[in-house]
Amino acid sequence: MKAFFIFSIFIVFSLNSSNLIEASKDSSEERDDKSKGCKVDLKTSFSETSPLLIQNEKLYQPKIKDKNLIFSQNEMIEMYCEEWTNFVDNNNEPLKGSVIAICENDNNFLIQSQNTNFPFEELKCKNLPKFTRKQTITNCYNEDNDAVLHEIGYQIDNNRFLSLYESCFNGHRTWYTKYTIDKYWNNFVKFTRPLVFENDIFDMQKNYFSANVQKENLGKIFSGNLPSEIQELYKNGGFFNRGHLAASSDFIFPSNKNLTFHLINVAPQWKNFNEGNWVRIETATANYAARKSRDLTTYTGTYGVINFKAYGVDKDFYLGDSILPVPMLYYRIIINRNKGVVFLGLNDPFPTNTNDIENYKICQDISDKYSWDKSFDAWNMHRQNISRGYSYACELNEFLDIVQISDIKQVSGVLGVIRKDHFRKNSIIIICVAVILTLTAGISLLFCLNRRKKWLNCCSSKPLELKTTNNYDRLVEDHEQHI
Repeated sequence: MKAFFIFSIFIVFSLNSSNLIEASKDSSEERDDKSKGCKVDLKTSFSETSPLLIQNEKLYQPKIKDKNLIFSQNEMIEMYCEEWTNFVDNNNEPLKGSVIAICENDNNFLIQSQNTNFPFEELKCKNLPKFTRKQTITNCYNEDNDAVLHEIGYQIDNNRFLSLYESCFNGHRTWYTKYTIDKYWNNFVKFTRPLVFENDIFDMQKNYFSANVQKENLGKIFSGNLPSEIQELYKNGGFFNRGHLAASSDFIFPSNKNLTFHLINVAPQWKNFNEGNWVRIETATANYAARKSRDLTTYTGTYGVINFKAYGVDKDFYLGDSILPVPMLYYRIIINRNKGVVFLGLNDPFPTNTNDIENYKICQDISDKYSWDKSFDAWNMHRQNISRGYSYACELNEFLDIVQISDIKQVSGVLGVIRKDHFRKNSIIIICVAVILTLTAGISLLFCLNRRKKWLNCCSSKPLELKTTNNYDRLVEDHEQHI
């Protein structure tokens, strides 16, 4: 009987072990299936003529690991070209439009309409897809009723427009551009900047950004007598650039980078500033998104109009015949998890001292109070260099009291970390105040105890009875004498 019982236990244990092994195999196979997927090397497989990627009726939000685009096995993605180089239609003409691709393995995708697998690097468009501007009726700037949102993106077909960024534009000026810096941000894919900016907003008979036209406009401001500092700047090639609001480097794919080359997305920016502290702010915020693995809602815009009061000319400066205002300040807002911060830069390389700089600050500088990890080290080191565009940071809520962007609500706090040195200074102050308060309280307590002791001595029962008795005896004597 005992032997039978032991044998039964052995059989049950064996069956359970077998089931566990099978379950482990199934789990392992499942993990292998998941790990198969597809990897597209951004440096070697992705190019300027790679197709536009679309998923869930939006421009594709990438998943990137070790410089590879990651797709799970059997994941479907729409790929779009205005004209394909390696597909033809039923009439043997180059195929136009979208195809549905399914991730098979490695970097191979099954193209459903062709019923054939292709490595990603073989999927090519003839050209980068064209982009379009779509004007809305949404007011976007509280102080300017003419400013409405314009969406920049792709018209895929008659019914689908896919937006990459929005610009708040009033017919002469772009107040800001809104977009997202992706948490997977990187700059691995090769991109060649276009030579010409897309323009369907200005009637530009002249190239207002050419150095000669700029000098001509400045000459009118100064009645032909340009200050030596400005002449020297132009002599060294330091004129106004087309300053990007949404930087091409803020985006990953060449097709998206290309969309930033539209005149609605630029404003006149001194070259020294454009290539100095402003590019440091652009680089720092993009690196911050990647290092912290956070999608950053970004608003990049302009404020005010540059003025040459310091040279005795109280006139706002425009390029062209009052066409393009030259901004006094550029700013970049970044928001994540309802916390935000704004970085500002002075678009004027001519102020000569700190007093001049203070006149350009529109909110309290918090650059010495907060830090934003090592991404901002280079900016923080050079930010006070006037010739490269003096720059600083502010609390977003304070900034929004001055620059009233319609769709930004007050945030819950500052995106950033209080600096250790600032925290130590505050801690020392708090400790000193606490010590002073403690000493003051101690002295006050001793003083009160001393007064209480004297009061008890003065007002105890025995002295009171004595004093009463003496007074009574004196009254009796006086009465007897009177009789």
